[in-house]
Amino acid sequence: MSNSEDDLRHRSNQLDVFFDTTLDLLLILNGEGRVVRFNPAWKLLLGYSANDLDDARFLDFVHPSDTEATWGALARMRAPMAVVDFVNRVRQRTGNYRFLEWRASARGDLVYAAARDITDRHLAEENLRYSEARLRAIFEQAPIGVAEVDLETGQFHLANQRFCEILGYSPEELRAHTFQDTIHPEDLPKCVASLKEFLAGEVGEFKCEKRYIHKDGRVVWVALQ
Repeated sequence: MSNSEDDLRHRSNQLDVFFDTTLDLLLILNGEGRVVRFNPAWKLLLGYSANDLDDARFLDFVHPSDTEATWGALARMRAPMAVVDFVNRVRQRTGNYRFLEWRASARGDLVYAAARDITDRHLAEENLRYSEARLRAIFEQAPIGVAEVDLETGQFHLANQRFCEILGYSPEELRAHTFQDTIHPEDLPKCVASLKEFLAGEVGEFKCEKRYIHKDGRVVWVALQ
């Protein structure tokens, strides 16, 4: 056997070891979308054996709601175009689904793909979005006025509907104003002093009754805390 053949065999063995030991899901599909080769991570993560996957139609394992998008991703690779950060749901042998993030490209009639399980990250992001939506709903529907103000510039970052109603401004109009120019000039020094005491830890809570100037010029008394 020639040195070149030995070198080729050695390189092939190295690739086989890498293919079999990586924690990512590796997959090779043919032009019909059938499995040509896969690594042991499919057994570890999804529970599938060689009998389950050999020559199987990969789309049969994809969540029905993700089938069309997965077909689209495969079609883009025939353009040819690499697919990066594509996410779909793939069924485990138990029937549950895992969210996988894919990177894949085509070479000739074969598709070479690598995926990793992002289910925990996806669920965490979903929970965060849900929590943010709940907080937003509470903020918007609160029966009292709530606002977020930049302490350095006095700009209003956020204000709920009730706060806008108290001053007579829309949220967009209010963002064009500052904390300082909505307060009655005679009350501003006392309010600023009280806020500084609170931020310095000199008092346990911030409370201040002051007069706001309504959009129409009226004076509105507000208890701020």
